[in-house]
Amino acid sequence: TEFGEVRVYQHGPAGGPPVVLIHGFYLTSAMWWEQIRGLTSGFTVYTLDMLGQPGASTQTKAMTKPAQCARSIDAVLQHLDLRDVHLVGHSYGGWLATHTAALVPSRLSTLTLLDPAHTVARLSPRFWR
Repeated sequence: TEFGEVRVYQHGPAGGPPVVLIHGFYLTSAMWWEQIRGLTSGFTVYTLDMLGQPGASTQTKAMTKPAQCARSIDAVLQHLDLRDVHLVGHSYGGWLATHTAALVPSRLSTLTLLDPAHTVARLSPRFWR
């Protein structure tokens, strides 16, 4: 992406309906290990190590706006030539997934948010301290 190299892991057989899992804040794609086993019988599952978080991705340019984060995810989906994506985000990943859905709704089939942070309600200043 224009913001760095994103590590993507593919699980299950190629060519199935794509499910893309986006992890929470300060986690890695490994957080999804238990869910992957149940999803691969009917889907091709992709997990991303998000830029600016622990994991194997390498950020080279700052992302200071939500739209930039969404563009980085869209760039990954474009590079993988994924359409009709079932996008799933947990916590911070839910925030990222929401902004991605707002930017490129035509690329997605569904959006699933698991305890999305700062998406439906703003996080308090206490959280950030």
